[in-house]
Amino acid sequence: MLKTFLPEVVIHLITRYYSAVNKNQTLNLHIDLPWFVTVLFRGYEALYRIDGNDKYIKAIEKDLNYAWDNSKDKYGFITHSWLPAKEELRKPKWLLDEACIAELYARLSFIGQKQ
Repeated sequence: MLKTFLPEVVIHLITRYYSAVNKNQTLNLHIDLPWFVTVLFRGYEALYRIDGNDKYIKAIEKDLNYAWDNSKDKYGFITHSWLPAKEELRKPKWLLDEACIAELYARLSFIGQKQ
């Protein structure tokens, strides 16, 4: 039963968080938990070190750069969805969601140094 169930779970997670079917025209990923993107990135980084395919690394980097350039509020904090939605720009931000930005940029920097 686990053999048939596991692929379905993996497919569900991949298509929910990384999909060719864009849920938003601007981003590759569906961002609803920014800290989870960092956890997901750690997995993509491990996969990249094995297979050398940077497809997922580049997707997160593109979305992260978009958020950094376009989705900051007046205090410099990035919105929860990484999109410049007006209602999100006004909402308070979570430290956990902001800290993941620094970790993602640090991890991207380490990958760039090793290439």
